[in-house]
Amino acid sequence: MSNEKSLFSRLSLVCAGVSFFVVPFVFSIIGIILGIIGLLKQEEQKTFAVLGIIICIIRVVVALALS
Repeated sequence: MSNEKSLFSRLSLVCAGVSFFVVPFVFSIIGIILGIIGLLKQEEQKTFAVLGIIICIIRVVVALALS
């Protein structure tokens, strides 16, 4: 059941990827929230959560700069 133990971390990274193609600001905020939840739940794959948070923060800054 390794997949369930890192669900929020993986979803954070997926949202980061989706934010490049569909509604960047919304998916970036969702990705940040999911990444933080993944870190707080101390999931196995913390790297995915950290990468998701970093990419989403960069994406929010870029979206705000371009709008």
